[in-house]
Amino acid sequence: MRTNILLAIGLIIFSFNLSAKEVSKIIVKVNNQIITSRDLEEYTMALSYRFLEDDEVISPDDEKFKGMALEKLIEDTLILDKAKQESLEISPFRIESKIDKIIANHPSREDFEKTLREKGLTISLLRKKIEDQYRLRDIVDKYVRFRIGVSPREISNYYLEHSEEFYSSRGYIFYIARSTDRSILEEISNFIKKEGIEQALAEYSDVLMKLESNQEELRAEISEIIESLEVKKHKITKVDDTFHLIFVEEKNLPTQLSLEEGKDAIHAYLWDLKFKERFNQWVGSLREDAVIKRYYEYP
Repeated sequence: MRTNILLAIGLIIFSFNLSAKEVSKIIVKVNNQIITSRDLEEYTMALSYRFLEDDEVISPDDEKFKGMALEKLIEDTLILDKAKQESLEISPFRIESKIDKIIANHPSREDFEKTLREKGLTISLLRKKIEDQYRLRDIVDKYVRFRIGVSPREISNYYLEHSEEFYSSRGYIFYIARSTDRSILEEISNFIKKEGIEQALAEYSDVLMKLESNQEELRAEISEIIESLEVKKHKITKVDDTFHLIFVEEKNLPTQLSLEEGKDAIHAYLWDLKFKERFNQWVGSLREDAVIKRYYEYP
């Protein structure tokens, strides 16, 4: 997704969330802008938090990661410099709306102002950081996002060339009951054997439920149990600390999706490819026109 391409865009304003006390040194000069060791430390920390949201654990002290973060920080600096050269106007309303949202995430205005002080910030500096964030977004919109389009012909051509990729997930209709007390599920199991699943559902409606789901929507442990069972069969098994009774009503094989069913996913995929290509080309041109002097090299 384009989120990965713009992983660094906007993180440049995250630096106000951290407070470095040590003396900074210049590590890169981009045109007339300097990037210090403090800038990189704060940016790397912000980037590592983003990866943490994606379930990736990366140490901000890793030298290779710092090197990657530095390249993204250079990109952000180039993009922001371009936005400032074009004197993009950001309306005060956008800035104040953003500040209002930030304040709303605090228990009170006093707590918000205390947080600013702890981070060595003023409301004026916060406004400047937010203004820079919107400049970053707007300049990327102007030179990248608004210049991308995906035609219906491109979508249909992709579908014809990759039709084998467009299949629905394996589907299941099944009944499930959960309990930490196995004896309760054994009672339901015996009832199913004597009276059938429909009567069991009526008798134990507070515990037993009927579900319809795709394989990808289920926990791997549950889908494995369902796959191991024949249709109209059931079993009791333990998953984590809870016993599960699962009765398989129906298993549906994957079916090929039509162009209509797959067009939105194809559009998103092709749009992201084009965004990545155009963004990289644009940033590459900014790098070519820039004067970048490095005072320290990372692996």
